[in-house]
Amino acid sequence: MKSYVAGDYDATIPPLRRAARLDTERSDIAFFLAASELLAGNAAAAIGEFARTIAMGDTPFLEDAHFFLAKAHLAQGDADRARAELTAVRSLQGERASEADDLLATGGTAGAALKLMREMQAEVLGSVFFIELGFLHGRERVEPFGPVRAVVTF
Repeated sequence: MKSYVAGDYDATIPPLRRAARLDTERSDIAFFLAASELLAGNAAAAIGEFARTIAMGDTPFLEDAHFFLAKAHLAQGDADRARAELTAVRSLQGERASEADDLLATGGTAGAALKLMREMQAEVLGSVFFIELGFLHGRERVEPFGPVRAVVTF
């Protein structure tokens, strides 16, 4: 795992693949292999490994596997599958649930909330989102209320 911690994901993948073949029941191996694939830019391979992690059921990696599977689907341009995975994250009600909620997609919910805040005489300074799906143009509904920033835009 030294190469994983060092950020050398390409070097991490071969030993994790070997380990995954030797022990197909280890959720930690499947999860870190999937994460390494995603971080190395291999979204398609990551999707398969995250799905395998999820199929193992209630493991310590279940919520994170759904969350990062959503990222892998976004990297492949599949917003519908990403949304389904983020919905799964929310239903697990764990630590990542609020991150899944911080998604700017169509801007409908955020725009309505900002409109309500303005009607209540609140001063809106801007909006920050964890993930923005730029191809859905949600920013257009939110920008009239102030500057918009996103940590990650797809």
